[in-house]
Amino acid sequence: MGAVYIDTESKFSLSRLKEIANHRKNISENNNNNNSASLLSYKSYKDPNILMENITIHRPKSTLDMLDQISKLEEDIILRNHDSSSFVEDQQQEHQQAKFPIGLIVVDSIAAPTKRDFGKDTATERVKSLFQIAQHLKRMADQLNLVVLVINQVGLQQQQPGQTHQMNTNTNTSNDDFVAVQAALGNSWHHCVSTRLLLEYTKDPHQSVDDGNIAHSTNNSNRSFRSEDFYRTASIVKSNVVGETKVNFQITSIGVSDF
Repeated sequence: MGAVYIDTESKFSLSRLKEIANHRKNISENNNNNNSASLLSYKSYKDPNILMENITIHRPKSTLDMLDQISKLEEDIILRNHDSSSFVEDQQQEHQQAKFPIGLIVVDSIAAPTKRDFGKDTATERVKSLFQIAQHLKRMADQLNLVVLVINQVGLQQQQPGQTHQMNTNTNTSNDDFVAVQAALGNSWHHCVSTRLLLEYTKDPHQSVDDGNIAHSTNNSNRSFRSEDFYRTASIVKSNVVGETKVNFQITSIGVSDF
């Protein structure tokens, strides 16, 4: 499956993606050699070079630029998917066919350009642009059978006069790095979304890490945490098909993995 990544914050790391692909491919091959039953089974993951060839990256400079690029995606994906034959399972044939149909669109993030381009006096124009972007993405998801993942930003919850920011006061979780936040873009974007996932952590994974398998540690701190403390939680907070639920996960050398 190919993917389109719309990188509005210029933070997408190809080197990190290749690192994940190499680790997963090595694990799947080792499991096959050891006859080990695992989700990372043989042929579960493609050659990292083929993976990289099947990712198209766009870096729009503004909301208008993002809307223009998204509006042109539908025709590009139709042509690409028409020219791509069905998914090839045979590894030898796989190297002869590097291009796969597009099955995923990622927008990272929807909030960044709109925050730059619109202020309080242009809220109406912002809402109009968001609705147009959502309309294009929903049509492609429905008509082209795609998965569309749109990443939003969060900010501190708005305070009432005289109120301090909410902190976690539960004595059992007194070491948690908890701050109350809310999604950016307000109700206008909230109603555009079909399914909303909330990603959280209990302790900030960027602060201190003793286990080298936990990714994205940037410094050594006096804070001492066990590696099992660095789990994250994905919660479904809005959906038309399932109820609210959550699952714990980690980000490691192989990317997202079970906790």
